[in-house]
Amino acid sequence: MALVVLKRFDSSIEAALARSFLESEGLMSFLFDVENQWDTFPRISIPVRLMVAEEDLDEAAFLLRQADAYSATPQAGAG
Repeated sequence: MALVVLKRFDSSIEAALARSFLESEGLMSFLFDVENQWDTFPRISIPVRLMVAEEDLDEAAFLLRQADAYSATPQAGAG
C-alpha cells in the first residue's frame, strides 16, 4: 500500500481531528511528523502530514472538502 499526502496541517490537533473524521468514515489514515510540532514562538516546526492510501486519495479529499464546507456554513440556531 503506497501512502500519499492528503493534507498538511500546522496544528497537530487539527490533523488528529481530520484523521479521526476519516476513520469514522471508514478510511484508514496516518499522521507523520507529529513529533516535530513545538508550541514555541516563533513556530519552528514541520507541518503534520495526513497520509492515506493512494487508492483512497480522491474519496478522502472529497470527504475533507465536504466537512470543511459544512463547518464553514452557519448552522441554524447558532449564535
